[in-house]
Amino acid sequence: MSDHSLYIDTFVYTGIVNEIKNKASSCQLAEKPLESIKTWGGTDVGKIMKEVLDSVYATEELYKKQSSYSLPAALFKLRDSVVNTDKALSKSIKVEQDSNGE
Repeated sequence: MSDHSLYIDTFVYTGIVNEIKNKASSCQLAEKPLESIKTWGGTDVGKIMKEVLDSVYATEELYKKQSSYSLPAALFKLRDSVVNTDKALSKSIKVEQDSNGE
């Protein structure tokens, strides 16, 4: 028989999500590659590299926002949803007691 149960330690779960949030918000690409662009200024490869680096840095900002805010918010909603579902299910269970003295 398969077990379709979900077990969640909300304290550990919250700690993991907060760690994801904190680590993601502290991610920062070094500015050093952008300084090298001046050296390549008038070259064809310099123009291409500037576009590439601009794209990488824009993506880094988006990633940081998504992984430090949106992802943790969604994971906390998931946690709260599981907890609320569990509460609702546990309140809906009716247990009949056997009155034969046992």
